[in-house]
Amino acid sequence: MPWGSLLTLATFTEATAGAGKFSTYIALNPGEKAHVFVDRVDGSPTEPWILQIFGSPDQVLEPDLPLLSYRLKVTKLKKDFIVSGPVNFRFFIQNADSVSPTDKVSADVSYKLDGVSN
Repeated sequence: MPWGSLLTLATFTEATAGAGKFSTYIALNPGEKAHVFVDRVDGSPTEPWILQIFGSPDQVLEPDLPLLSYRLKVTKLKKDFIVSGPVNFRFFIQNADSVSPTDKVSADVSYKLDGVSN
């Protein structure tokens, strides 16, 4: 099945080390996949950043640990990956710089769906 249209999930703004930001959930049915694209868009290319993916079977149970966690270097301004269903998942970003924890990180998250839709 071909990939669907590109959909915007979230625009994260001003995520600091002390105050990261969560997106809303994306729900995937069995056999469904999401190709996710993350673009760092802030004007400060000096801060490393953290991107985490949290999954939940029902959007009610909040997991303590992420399914995936990336600590991205300053030069890694784009990241893409595939998530498979069934799962409800959302994203968390924050500044990973311990020297300047109040510096802000901003990013756009978008995705395309493919697979079975029940």
